[in-house]
Amino acid sequence: MKTFWELKESIIDIPRKTYAPAVFDKENTPNPVIKPSVISMIEKQLAEFEKDYPVLKYTLIGSILTKRYRKDADLDINILFDVPADKAEDERLRLSKKYLSSSNPDNIQGKLIPNTEHPVNYYFLTDEKTYDDQNGKADAVFDIKNQKFVKRPEDFVFDMDLYIDDFRDKVYAIDMGKGELERDLIDYKELMGLEPNEVKGLGKKISKVLSDISSELNDLADMYDDIDAERRAAFDSDMTPQQIKTFSIKNRLPKNVVYKMLEKYHYLTFLKKCKKIMDDGRVTDDEIKSLQKENAFMKTFLEFNEMMGTGAVVSTGDDSETVPVHMDKMKKKRKEVLKRFIQAQEDSKQKWSR
Repeated sequence: MKTFWELKESIIDIPRKTYAPAVFDKENTPNPVIKPSVISMIEKQLAEFEKDYPVLKYTLIGSILTKRYRKDADLDINILFDVPADKAEDERLRLSKKYLSSSNPDNIQGKLIPNTEHPVNYYFLTDEKTYDDQNGKADAVFDIKNQKFVKRPEDFVFDMDLYIDDFRDKVYAIDMGKGELERDLIDYKELMGLEPNEVKGLGKKISKVLSDISSELNDLADMYDDIDAERRAAFDSDMTPQQIKTFSIKNRLPKNVVYKMLEKYHYLTFLKKCKKIMDDGRVTDDEIKSLQKENAFMKTFLEFNEMMGTGAVVSTGDDSETVPVHMDKMKKKRKEVLKRFIQAQEDSKQKWSR
């Protein structure tokens, strides 16, 4: 079993010897170049974009430009379009909806580089100031056309101690909400296997469990919205003197790092799934079944504590983790979960606002 300190080095912070070899040639040198096949994929997409407006500039940003990438790390590409100033924002929204919106079945966002797990994401910008600001916020920036770094990533040591408390607070809140949902899913499966003549009021019982599942999914979707909004706010706000001293750049702020940690351990995948299910305000049987797949990737809060070797277990003061969902006291936990989640957010804000 890995101790907390081993986990820091071997899992959270994995410096590679080279840049991503599936994306770059000369990956073992200080000056990697994007593979011709990847360049071709990007240029074909740019040609499609230019049917709407000319592309003035485009740059690659993000962790793929560091040696701390994951095998499924995104290629994030900022694109500046030549759009008349009086139409800039309206056209940015229209183009984003046309090409990038998840509601469009033909959207091109997140397409994988062939034979890799690396998706390519595009971000549309229609004014140069915003384009420059977005590049300025990035850890690293690469000029795709001229195949060179515009801004190189800084080498730094990842200090888990700065983030672990915030991360655990989020994990605990999500696991509590997820636990309630899982128990209701078990009840739902059991009820659906019964015949109306076997149980009195079966229809009402199924409706009650479905109502509880919908409520729990809404709570989890709200958690995703809060986590995402906090991260965005961190990038949009000026850093305090204390934050500058501790973190240096915005990408290392707790709200961003915790977001990335939740993403790595599939918590955000699960929360996004909950949010997508509730987009139309209803839950179908197929959607309920699909939740099981997402759950399989997630570690529980207790497993994280065990892995980190802290010996610490946050208790709610009873055996609620093993109590069947049909007991009324489990339903009372929802308010406690949300209260703890909100309090964790406030504590984090106060900690770094000084």
